Amino acid sequence: MQLDAYGLEISTSSPAARDLYVDGIDRQLAGVGGSLDALVSATEADPAFALPHAAMARIHQTNARPGEALAAIEAAEALAADTTERERSHIAVQGLLTRGQAVEGFGAIGRHLETWPTDAFVLAPASSVFGLIGFSGRQGREPEQLEYLDRLAPMYGDDWWFRSFHAFAHVETGQWEKGRDMVMEALEVKPRSAHSAHVLAHALYEGGRNEEALDFLGNWLPDLDHDATMYCHTWWHYALLLMGTGQAAEALATYELHCAPGRSPAPPLNVMTDGASFLWRCELAGIETDPAAWEKLMGFYEATFAKPGVFLDAHAGLPYIATGRTDALATYIDTLRGLVDAG
Repeated sequence: MQLDAYGLEISTSSPAARDLYVDGIDRQLAGVGGSLDALVSATEADPAFALPHAAMARIHQTNARPGEALAAIEAAEALAADTTERERSHIAVQGLLTRGQAVEGFGAIGRHLETWPTDAFVLAPASSVFGLIGFSGRQGREPEQLEYLDRLAPMYGDDWWFRSFHAFAHVETGQWEKGRDMVMEALEVKPRSAHSAHVLAHALYEGGRNEEALDFLGNWLPDLDHDATMYCHTWWHYALLLMGTGQAAEALATYELHCAPGRSPAPPLNVMTDGASFLWRCELAGIETDPAAWEKLMGFYEATFAKPGVFLDAHAGLPYIATGRTDALATYIDTLRGLVDAG
């Protein structure tokens, strides 16, 4: 039996498998590259180790690979009988999320955290603007997110990951200075955390510190792993800051090089929503864009997503508007109405 980075027991007798698992989780929590490779290596070091498979399921799901996600969670479930109660609950949570049972999964997360509050990878899906609370659409979700994390803060202390997301919750409720200070403390501990860099960019933007944010990201981004979860989205922030400071050509070049479809293996949701919102902002700002950029984005959406989803729904119609495809737009709107009617 080994312990993970939060002192929780994990069912492997292999120190190498333990270290690879901890590294994979650390990389995923930081939003940098290499997490999947580390987790695969953990399963190779100990084929009976269940938790890496559960983590891989979450990563595959985030990257819109449902077949791989289902295979990974089924592998974890097949190995779960020989694990601890905490690990079985952890795997059960990931199983619900992998199978699209978000409401049930959110409830299971809450119950799990009552007993094991520092199981960070279970908390992660309910911890941010991209998570189960942030994407819930509920009125008052920002203070709800802050309250959710406030309750857990005493258990995490100065943990860099928790501090970053707790900081984000403060920023989203108008407390940008407090959020900035908290995430800067997190960056002192983990300076290459892409999630922390992202939160700092948000805090500085909310405080009207665009030049400061531009300078920070300009120095921080060049070393970000190309396969990082946050690659597209953090470069998108940089492109917006360039646009906001009057550097339109540089903004367009940044988008095309780092954010456009095919430029990085970032989660498809980010590629689509960031692309649509960036190009639409260009239109509103009077910045001329290449029509091919809209066509490319529309093709990406149609090839990647079977139907609109949460957050995606507010963005996916924009390429149809920009390219004048009114019939396709009408069909898209009808699809949205059907989803609303279906609950």
